[in-house]
Amino acid sequence: MIGTSYLNDRRKAILKAVVEEYILNGQPIGSEELLRKYSLGCSSATIRAELAALEEMDYLSHPHTSAGRVPTEQGYRIYVDHLLTLSPVSFQEEEKISQVLNRQAQDLRNILAEACRLVAAISTYTSLALAPQANQQVMRHIHFVPVSAKQALVILVTSLKVIQDQFLEVSVEVSEEDLEYLSHYLSRRLLGKTPWQCLQELPVIREEQPARLVSLLNQLSTVLHNVFLYEQSERLIVEGAENLLLASDFRNSFTQRRLADALDRRFLLQDVLDRHLTSRNLQIFIGQENEVVEMHDLTLLAMPFEASRYAYGALGLLGPMRMDYAKGIRLLACVTGVLERALSQEA
Repeated sequence: MIGTSYLNDRRKAILKAVVEEYILNGQPIGSEELLRKYSLGCSSATIRAELAALEEMDYLSHPHTSAGRVPTEQGYRIYVDHLLTLSPVSFQEEEKISQVLNRQAQDLRNILAEACRLVAAISTYTSLALAPQANQQVMRHIHFVPVSAKQALVILVTSLKVIQDQFLEVSVEVSEEDLEYLSHYLSRRLLGKTPWQCLQELPVIREEQPARLVSLLNQLSTVLHNVFLYEQSERLIVEGAENLLLASDFRNSFTQRRLADALDRRFLLQDVLDRHLTSRNLQIFIGQENEVVEMHDLTLLAMPFEASRYAYGALGLLGPMRMDYAKGIRLLACVTGVLERALSQEA
């Protein structure tokens, strides 16, 4: 983290003003405008000298076509780490967000997708959500529902509010009593086990059961494999991609292609979020701090959330370096807080 021990209060105030003006208007700002808009307690000549000093320190840059300055990546980093002022989310804002998320079905992916849409709409940036890994959840309920003599619906519920239902076909007629027995038996036997442990346990269970139930157990293995192993490659949700591609900061066609490539390479975004979940704190990657080259013009905010004990996901915002950091951080903190409360309730 870059320190500010060598920045006096005036330089901090001027740097803060330049960053916030540029975030608001996207235009370079000069000494006269700073003098007019901010109470900096010094003359225009002094402000010019301080702007030049901040440029020397690589916190501001000086576009050739303008007399004003704009923040550099280093300038944004100083601003975010030391100068940013955050106000708390109002009770009304939090209540609105709670109402939207609490209307969702109690399935983790549905809740995360809605949270993602909400964050993208409010922020006008691109929103990301990363579901926890499958090995961080355990089985809560397995329930078989009769549909016809040779068809049943299996419903799986885990500790992470992952709810899956699949239709199963059987070659031998299975009674309603059989399905009820199997539901109770498997729910007891597999309670608290991870999907991997369930898959290891099922061959043993199969040997203990009547032949007429073997087909159901075989299909249950396939469902567990598909849902909790194969689908792990699709843990990342992205909403509001068009917000980024249409942003005024990225009107250049080459830059837009780079951004589209970054959003298409979801496995890289998923990997980045995964590797930074261990911090359990908000992570901010500005410009070239991003590991993905195509994201060097962007800022990524990533806020972990606890989905259940020892199980973490993340909610993120991807936008231009000129993003409204205060709004983005407040929004992520609010939504992840609401998410954690919603997910802490029993599935």
